[in-house]
Amino acid sequence: MSYAVAGYVLTVVFWGAFVLWLLSASRRTR
Repeated sequence: MSYAVAGYVLTVVFWGAFVLWLLSASRRTR
């Protein structure tokens, strides 16, 4: 696996977790 693919996967996973955290946070404050 090349570094470009590894960086892309890590970025997608990071943003995916960030979005899920935002959704859970907004849902909790409601």
